[in-house]
Amino acid sequence: EVFDTNDDALNIWLELGFGRGENLLALAHRHAHHLVGAEIHHAGCATLCQRVLQGVHHNKCWQGYVLFGDHAKKAKDVSANDPVNASISNDNQSGSLGNASATTNSSEHQQQQQQEELVSETQSTAYSNLRAFPGNGIKLLPYIPSDTLAAILVTFPDPFPRPGHEEYRLIQASTVLEMYRVLKKNGNGRLYLATDHDEHFAWCHSVMNSVSSSPANGNNDNDEDQSRPGSPAKFRLLDPCPDRMDWLPAVSRYEQKGWDEGRKTNLACWEVL
Repeated sequence: EVFDTNDDALNIWLELGFGRGENLLALAHRHAHHLVGAEIHHAGCATLCQRVLQGVHHNKCWQGYVLFGDHAKKAKDVSANDPVNASISNDNQSGSLGNASATTNSSEHQQQQQQEELVSETQSTAYSNLRAFPGNGIKLLPYIPSDTLAAILVTFPDPFPRPGHEEYRLIQASTVLEMYRVLKKNGNGRLYLATDHDEHFAWCHSVMNSVSSSPANGNNDNDEDQSRPGSPAKFRLLDPCPDRMDWLPAVSRYEQKGWDEGRKTNLACWEVL
């Protein structure tokens, strides 16, 4: 089952490469967006699916993610022996349904069990706004109708830092043009980027500048004028970047590791014109 792409009012977001799904699940829990996540690695897909299935069964979203802000360093200090918080520090755990900072006592546990008994799987609405694609998200783009998505999130893609490996990076001119095709126009679509690799961040800006000022080469089938020389710009860089709590509220294990190793998170957002 997929979302109704014919509904113009539908706010569909796509995250390309969701990793273990921390941010995707945080967005599903905190916002009313309709979300599609794509991830090529089986381990990340399995982690997401396990947490979603657990949430559907209990009709309660997983809240074991770490929010950006005062508690962003919390993931580093979580004990794997804590039954509530183990999901943050242990790859083999599916995650807690409760708040990661909460302490569960026997009384709360009994109340939770009573609530769960009243909720059947057929009544569950948790994650009804979430879909997952276990594969290469770039290969998913051609199957998405034009002018459909409100946002595309590219969060910590592989920077392929070795010289000569730039061709393997996710942000390429042809891919950006395909993103432009599927995103809503006239300021209603956005492309978000997060990376902790400075050279890769500069590369992405260079590609975006090149694509935005060049003809679309016929990739946009809704506007023939876009393929003509001198066509208007396709993207506009938003400065300052929108608040990350609106699109990247969770701190993933990967981002936390980067902080621990001295790297900073670079954020950017382009609006489709």
